[in-house]
Amino acid sequence: MSFVYISIYFLSSFCLGFTVLFKLFKQKHLNTKELLFFSMLTGILINALLSFYLSHIFSIKMSTWITLLSGISLYLFTFKNYKLKISFDKGYILFNIFWLICFGLVISQTHLKSGESYLSGSPSTSGDLPFHLGLISNFAYGDNFPPINPIASFKTINYHFVADFVSAQLLVLGSGLRYSLIIPSTIFGLLLVNSLYLLAFKILNNNRASYLSVFLFLFNGGLGFTKPILDELPLSTYINATTRFSYLPQLGVGYAGIFAEMLMAQRTLLVGVPLWIFATYLLILLINNKTNLRIFAISAFIAGLLPYANIYAFLVFALALLFVVVSETIKAKKISELFFWIKYGLLIFIVSGAFILPVIFTSLGSKSFIRFSFSEWPPVDGTYNKLFFYLTNFGIPFLFGSIISVMLFFKKIFKNRNIILVNVFIIFLANIIIFQPYVWDNSRFVLYPYIMISILASYLIIKLIESKIIVVKILGYCFLFLSVVTGILISINDPRMLGGIFKRNDLIIAEEIREISRPNEIFLTARNSNNIITALSGRKIFLGFGGYLWTHGITDTTDKEMAILAIFDARDGYKELIKKFGINYIYISGWERREYLINEEKLRFDYPVVYDKNGILILKTATNLPSQIY
Repeated sequence: MSFVYISIYFLSSFCLGFTVLFKLFKQKHLNTKELLFFSMLTGILINALLSFYLSHIFSIKMSTWITLLSGISLYLFTFKNYKLKISFDKGYILFNIFWLICFGLVISQTHLKSGESYLSGSPSTSGDLPFHLGLISNFAYGDNFPPINPIASFKTINYHFVADFVSAQLLVLGSGLRYSLIIPSTIFGLLLVNSLYLLAFKILNNNRASYLSVFLFLFNGGLGFTKPILDELPLSTYINATTRFSYLPQLGVGYAGIFAEMLMAQRTLLVGVPLWIFATYLLILLINNKTNLRIFAISAFIAGLLPYANIYAFLVFALALLFVVVSETIKAKKISELFFWIKYGLLIFIVSGAFILPVIFTSLGSKSFIRFSFSEWPPVDGTYNKLFFYLTNFGIPFLFGSIISVMLFFKKIFKNRNIILVNVFIIFLANIIIFQPYVWDNSRFVLYPYIMISILASYLIIKLIESKIIVVKILGYCFLFLSVVTGILISINDPRMLGGIFKRNDLIIAEEIREISRPNEIFLTARNSNNIITALSGRKIFLGFGGYLWTHGITDTTDKEMAILAIFDARDGYKELIKKFGINYIYISGWERREYLINEEKLRFDYPVVYDKNGILILKTATNLPSQIY
């Protein structure tokens, strides 16, 4: 039945988005392809956010809101008399089949792949996946509304949550944890490649170049393919599953492969990239149709959704919009033009304000967010100038995209060149502004402008390939090969380098822990990243993995770290610390026994045991004991 429920969920989401966007299609501002793919994207976002805030405001289960919203969406769709003729050429169908296979294979390989003893991930997913699982599990099992940070129970969470919330919705509908990751990630991957193709075609009006732009963007990698040669490794290294072609210190290569590494690790990008593309697409429409109120409203609404999907997408869009406002106002030479864009910005803020305001206050309250620095980025081994970094990490697409950008500056080759130029320029802001405590997070800020770079580079490569001069044509094919070879190698090798994240038995333990605890109760555990309490059980822990906390600006934890030591060792006054921090359970497993000095005998004497098997001991610190004891 879960397959039926999930199918209805995505069908109703599509119907919801279709209802919102259909008038733009009737007005011929969107074609059939644009309507179909942008409807699915828009509908999923609206469905998720409505379900999130309704669950937040009203004490009704998420599954109830999903059912209600699905029914309303399907009714609205069937009530209207929509007429739509759908036909796709073979090339477009093959394009989608290719990317469906690519995303399906890589995602299924890197997201909790089941082995004999472990649930595994690739080097890129192993680090961040437990954090995302914590958000998913806590939304689904922990009834986490309003959302508390599952690994810092004293903080609310200000993280772009839509991708993980969609997975939580599927988990509630019965998909299972692994498929709650795989299904939406694959769908968002298809939406990403189609959105990029559609944006490229709108800019270039060249079908072949539009297809190519997707390959240039996703199969980035620059000069990483030279690794076996520079490291003096055998040629068999090219098919060896232990070789990471995105890491080559000799050339300063360290930027992750976008497809197989970055998109797999950073789930928010799978939503953020297609949504940013759609927002940019609508902004182009708005610039050319300022009197159309429907375009105005939908464009602002979609832009307002960006921070929920990916905060970097919102930052890049906001910077581009600022440039548009200035240039359009100067061009119009009317104060009314400025008022038009102010109203547009206010509407964006109305949609995004509930999420963006807490993020702004968090950022302003920490010196580690948004700071100027000329030396921190890029943080690669060795000393390289910034231009060398971009050339070696992105290679020919960066070079060709830059060439076309310079040409655009002097000559209007494409319509809306200002949008293109400002997004290309934004890539350089990452070299002087660090947006988060972890410097490498600036790689996501570079990602969005690189979309425009890829589109421009594809245009030049196709022009070379289409040349009637044989030498030029061959050169074009050589440039194409060199542009994507590293990304293809990364996409083949990285997913095969699997490492265990959880033991298979952890899923059973997690389910048993859910049965003996309530959704809002807090566990004291070790601070390992792959913590089964938060990632699999959907329960909150007192203080989690430091690598997840400091990258989100949570550094004021010294008193809590000292409290953990005191409680595990059952020192004088430790019971007062338990009451002070609202800890409901003490969890002791192999991790805790290795990391801390534990006075297990005294803890057992002072508190009742509610779980004692599989090498795990759980003590209940409050008086309201559960009915079932393991």
